[in-house]
Amino acid sequence: MDKIWDIISNREVLEINQAYFGDSGGTYNVANETIVLQHDKYKSEVPVYQYLSKPIGLNVVAVLLMNSDDTERMLRTSFDDIPGLADGTSSVHDNGNDNNNDNNDDEYYLVRDMWNHRDMGAFQSSVTMSVGSHDAVFLLIEKRKGTVSAIAKDAVSNSLMVLMN
Repeated sequence: MDKIWDIISNREVLEINQAYFGDSGGTYNVANETIVLQHDKYKSEVPVYQYLSKPIGLNVVAVLLMNSDDTERMLRTSFDDIPGLADGTSSVHDNGNDNNNDNNDDEYYLVRDMWNHRDMGAFQSSVTMSVGSHDAVFLLIEKRKGTVSAIAKDAVSNSLMVLMN
């Protein structure tokens, strides 16, 4: 139990689990390559990696990057591929920029590592993570509009607190 206590008692992850924003989420990307996982008499063929997402709020999505492979992998997700961030049907937060044009140059994405309770910063188009063998990375990603400023530093953790209250 001590090995998994930090995982099952992670308050931020529990809040994401309990959040519902009209969709319970699902898989949005899988590897073509598969691997066979076996435990005792149970055997399963699974993709070597899978990406799952769950909308948490307007332009806020939880993303799980899972590596089922026997070796560490660099997993990259493009923000354009993530449902809820990529569809273009929802508006992004307006940080003082009143220009509602189709230019995406003023969009950026705030990323938070949920396992480690750490804001990773602002990213432009994708994020790449090193994911250990049979491990996962759990991220909270928020789409923003405007220029990246000092205010953005704590925006992801503040957004999560606001959305969950």
